[in-house]
Amino acid sequence: MPRWSLILASSTKESKGVIEDHNIEWEDFCIAAPQIIEAMGRANWLPEHIQMMSNFWANLQEHPFRSSGVPFKQKSLLVYQAEQRQMWHIAITNPHSGYNLSIINEVLLMDMKERLFWEEYTRTELPGESFVSNPLSSISIC
Repeated sequence: MPRWSLILASSTKESKGVIEDHNIEWEDFCIAAPQIIEAMGRANWLPEHIQMMSNFWANLQEHPFRSSGVPFKQKSLLVYQAEQRQMWHIAITNPHSGYNLSIINEVLLMDMKERLFWEEYTRTELPGESFVSNPLSSISIC
C-alpha cells in the first residue's frame, strides 16, 4: 500500500506541510525525483515523457552548479527545474508546442543564477546603505 497518493490539487485544502518545488532541498529532490518517475508510470504517462523527465532531473543532478559548493548556483538549478517543468506542462497542452525539457538551457540557467544572486544581495543589503560611494563626500570646501 503506497504511503502517498496523487490527487487533484483543486480537490484539497492547502497543506501547511507542502514545500514548493523551488524551496525543496537537494537531498529531498534526489529522493522525490525517482518516486515521481514511478508515479508517472502508474499514471500512464507517455514513455517518452517519462524518459524526458528522468533525463531532465538526472542532467540537473549532474550539472556543474550542483557540485560547485556555491549555494545560489545550487539553488538556481532547483528554481530553474520548478519553473521550466511548470512551463513544459503548460506548453504540452498545445499541439506541437512541447519541447525537450531534458536539454538544459544554459542561458536561462545563468539568468536564474544572476537573479538569485541579486535577490540575495539586495535582501542582505543594509537599508539606506549606498551601493556607490559619493566621491565628492571627502572634499571639503573652504
